[in-house]
Amino acid sequence: MTRTLLVVSLALAVVMASTLPVGSQEVVADVETWRGGSVRITQPSLDVLYTIVPRRQVPGAAPTPATGGSGAAGAPTATSSASSGASMIGFGLSTAPIDVTQSRDRLSTLTFVRDGIETRVPFERIADLVVERRDVASSLPPYIRPTHAQYSAKAVLTDGSTIDATSVSFGMIILRGTGPQGAIELPLEEVKTLKIKR
Repeated sequence: MTRTLLVVSLALAVVMASTLPVGSQEVVADVETWRGGSVRITQPSLDVLYTIVPRRQVPGAAPTPATGGSGAAGAPTATSSASSGASMIGFGLSTAPIDVTQSRDRLSTLTFVRDGIETRVPFERIADLVVERRDVASSLPPYIRPTHAQYSAKAVLTDGSTIDATSVSFGMIILRGTGPQGAIELPLEEVKTLKIKR
């Protein structure tokens, strides 16, 4: 009985040892920022931030056909359009708080542009990303923002191919992961180099 138990336990140990390295492999990213900082994060991913602003209802507006308006297909009459026009004066100047929703979503691709052609690359195929930043004069008044940044990038993919992009728009993309002290969220526009080991 003990011999059978020994054989079974050895077989389980061999199976566990053969599957452990595959399960324990994790993606690691070495990041260097434009400010000179560097950090290593595990399980990097991309999120995009966005804001949802609900459509405001115009006070005193004539009802639409979808909400059960009266008359010929809810067509406004002369008096209703005049009253709704008067009530719309100052509508955009309201100081009432707007109920907005901040949200985020997982982003699976980065978009690179060269010669007007957009190439969307899955994030899991990127092995190395080197970003170049160039400050250009802004069309805004100098007291608002005298310059803004334009980004170009060179990406090396996991199959060894490269993409040279003359333009990359990072928008509100956040690089997320886990660092030595905990969770890290870094705006992608702050990333100078990104080396990913898979």
